[in-house]
Amino acid sequence: MKIFALAFATAQANWMVFDETVACDDFSAKFGKIGGMSHKCTANNGPVKKKWRCHLKCDNGAQNAFSVRPIKCKTKGGVPKWKPTKIKDVDQLCAEKDQCDGLKNQYNVTNKLLEWTKTRNNPRQIQYDFNCKDWKNPENGKVFEMTPYPAKSATCTCNYNKPSNVRCKWSKIKKSIVRCVRADRPKGQGDDVYYEDMYQYDY
Repeated sequence: MKIFALAFATAQANWMVFDETVACDDFSAKFGKIGGMSHKCTANNGPVKKKWRCHLKCDNGAQNAFSVRPIKCKTKGGVPKWKPTKIKDVDQLCAEKDQCDGLKNQYNVTNKLLEWTKTRNNPRQIQYDFNCKDWKNPENGKVFEMTPYPAKSATCTCNYNKPSNVRCKWSKIKKSIVRCVRADRPKGQGDDVYYEDMYQYDY
């Protein structure tokens, strides 16, 4: 097993570099020194190990590009070849962050009756499910069941193909407004009543 060298030049202070001095099976030693992070590596089947795939897992449960997309290494002519060849800000990979935490920035969800729950469908996607509390008509005291409109859910899906530039795409919702309408309206019919007393604009 080759002894690896951490190649940190002054101009690359925030980069961890994988070069030909880092053997594929030295992955665990390299990342074992980073607190709050663990790793899982698998090698190809067969008597000769030539290819490795490794994922970095954050102990705090935070997602990072390499918990989704593996770091790969293969030996060619006895020389290790890494992909990617370097990683930026390794010590920040497990910092608490959420690429899909901007629901209120994506849609108008100011309706006072509107609530939502957040679920991770898979490492790349977050889903928000909307629901509505009942509405009491202040004029006659009648209580109506309400339902989200025009969508009952929204998703945020992130692309980790470029770890240094993670991009997330939100599902499209008409006019980017989610509101609560009466559940007893005729099927397929929209509800143009906005119920002004249901809204709050103080966030």
